[in-house]
Amino acid sequence: MKLIDKFKSMSYEERCIFTVKFSITLNSILALGKFGLAIYKLDVFFFVAGVINILLMLAKVQCYSGIKLNKKADDTTNLLVALFLGLSGMQYTVYMSRLIFNDVPLNDYGPIISVLIAAVAFTELGIALYGCFKVAGKGYFLKNVKLINFSSALTAIVLTEVALMTFAETDMNLELISGLFGVIVGIIIFLIAVYVLIQAKISILGKERNVYKYINGDFKQEKISIKLTNSKFYADYYYEANIVDNMADGMIIKGKNPIKSWNIWILILVITLSEILIFPYAVGALIRHFKEYKMLEDLDNKMKESGFEKVDIE
Repeated sequence: MKLIDKFKSMSYEERCIFTVKFSITLNSILALGKFGLAIYKLDVFFFVAGVINILLMLAKVQCYSGIKLNKKADDTTNLLVALFLGLSGMQYTVYMSRLIFNDVPLNDYGPIISVLIAAVAFTELGIALYGCFKVAGKGYFLKNVKLINFSSALTAIVLTEVALMTFAETDMNLELISGLFGVIVGIIIFLIAVYVLIQAKISILGKERNVYKYINGDFKQEKISIKLTNSKFYADYYYEANIVDNMADGMIIKGKNPIKSWNIWILILVITLSEILIFPYAVGALIRHFKEYKMLEDLDNKMKESGFEKVDIE
């Protein structure tokens, strides 16, 4: 209880540092555990998974250094994080592809170990997904840690699939199925690495504050509000600014999700069909995220049309 109370009393920055330190420690423990299982079961699959955990841990160390030193996410840091994450994705893709092209038998883990692996994997995935939603708009370093956790959870899900399928009675080609699943996960991890590398260029994170100067005399309003997006399914973005001495100093803020205002029966129907709708909704959210950078251009153009000139605040 004292530990929980201490965590609650921490500032946001202190919680970030604690969370990342705990995450690095957890990755180290997972790596050692997988190396131990590799020796105990004489299974190279666990060894590869352990190496991946080490690479992910090194990526997290870069994030921890950034948070600890209160640095901005520069190109070098993003490159190192993306490098370790990309290497783990490539290694996993190459290793799992051997199940497709070579006659490599899968080890039989047995029902007890398989169920334990599944329990850990789905818990890890749930925590990772929860963390990804919780860090929205809270800095690149913490966001990168959550993406790394998500990548680790994906490899754990593959391991679960392999373990469960080894003692399942089926005529399917388990090596081919497991190999394809693993290759897909490896490619996803590599794509996450690419995203880490370019995210600063496509996201408005860290660029929410924008200042403009009115150059056509005196501006009469004390506040301005500009709607930057228009969607029925996703939260819209607004630019809210106060005007002082012809200077508009404001922030790009995110409004409420319109889905929350839907009729209760429509919400029930959507929840019922969530397994069908969640994928296209997620794809739409991803596309919308990649188009965020255009909001800054749109804001600059709208402010210019109103007689304002952009002021560099860096």
